[in-house]
Amino acid sequence: MNRGVVFLIILLTVVVFAGLVQYGWTNRWGGKMDTTVEPPLVLAMPQLDKSLSLDDSDFTDDVWRTLAPLAVPMMHQVTQKPHGQHLVRAVNVRSFHNGKDVYFLFEWKDDAASRVHDIDEFPDGVAVGFPLGGEPPAMSIMMGFQSAVNIWQWKANLDAAVWGGADERFTANTNYLYVPTAGVPTADEPITSACQDLIATRPGTLTPKETTALTGRGQWSDGAWRVIIKRPLTTGDAERDAQVKPGKMHVVFAVWDGSKGDRGSRKSLSEWLILDVKSSESADGAQAGRSLATMDLPMLAAAAPAEKEEPRIIEIQAKRFEYTPSEITLQKNELVTLRLVSMDVAHGLYLDGYDINMNVEAGETTTRTLRADKTGRFSFRCSVTCGPFHPYMIGYMNVEPNTRFHIFVGVAAAAGLIALVSALVMRTKKEAPQND
Repeated sequence: MNRGVVFLIILLTVVVFAGLVQYGWTNRWGGKMDTTVEPPLVLAMPQLDKSLSLDDSDFTDDVWRTLAPLAVPMMHQVTQKPHGQHLVRAVNVRSFHNGKDVYFLFEWKDDAASRVHDIDEFPDGVAVGFPLGGEPPAMSIMMGFQSAVNIWQWKANLDAAVWGGADERFTANTNYLYVPTAGVPTADEPITSACQDLIATRPGTLTPKETTALTGRGQWSDGAWRVIIKRPLTTGDAERDAQVKPGKMHVVFAVWDGSKGDRGSRKSLSEWLILDVKSSESADGAQAGRSLATMDLPMLAAAAPAEKEEPRIIEIQAKRFEYTPSEITLQKNELVTLRLVSMDVAHGLYLDGYDINMNVEAGETTTRTLRADKTGRFSFRCSVTCGPFHPYMIGYMNVEPNTRFHIFVGVAAAAGLIALVSALVMRTKKEAPQND
């Protein structure tokens, strides 16, 4: 056989074998998972010299044309069965304030307007939630919150009672009280607003407030709802009311489709967003939609000094009795921020080799930033007794050297050396004298 052909066969075999070894070594702990947290959407709230009284004409007022809608994607609420049968995929949101009141305009598709709340009928609705504190609480798949949140909820049945359009089945004898209840204050309070001002701390704690300055109105036409919610920017109850002030704050949205059985915790829910409240000095008019909204945070980062390195954010959700993700992979010298989120009870995270200990209460979040300057596989485990299977709550952080190029050079050199040795051996055998 020609020595050149033999050489190529040997070289190809070595290269393929080296490639398989490299692939197996790279994936020895499973495939890599992208755990980078995408920046939240940003909804701009400029200050405009405009007031709305929630008349019919306010839904088509020119002020809304100056504000490009932010398309907010929604996700299923998956606790209650049946799961995943219906989803309001997106809601368009516009907002502004005039220095006194704040306004939200919500628009979403709905084939039918559900304005009745009965035994087997449920009204449409939309809500906006504000965390009563700094860092937003962890998302819960029940009510969407795991610590104090102020919720402004518009409901179509309340809207019908206030603005007209109520079902005629419920108009007869509306003031009638049976004898056992006559004179006893058990009748429903008169409905004065299409919105409910609510407080939720954890699942099952949704509580309406006694008084509120919250108002709203909705219009349904051509298979879509348009809802305006209005409230003063600030109130005298900072403990239980969201105070909307210039700056950035978190906000979350929810939508109910009553004709599809949505009610209570059955709803479509958004992720946490950033509400950027502009003052009169900083107001720039209109928002440029989703593209500019998602560019807001990266542009701020780009404006920072060039020498400032931004860490990669990795969110780790702690829930009895596992971490999600349970394994993360970093490159050596990478700067990362670990964001630990408790989804149920108090948890901890102790990272071996880096001596980092993080503790977080139920429904809260904590962060730590580190430089992955040590290579190897480091375990992290729950440092707080969270239940009977607490010792098995373990994850791993893999810090890999950036050695792909070095491995390739080494494999190529080894392949060349093996091929050279093989050629020399074959030549020696060919030139050796034959014995009779």
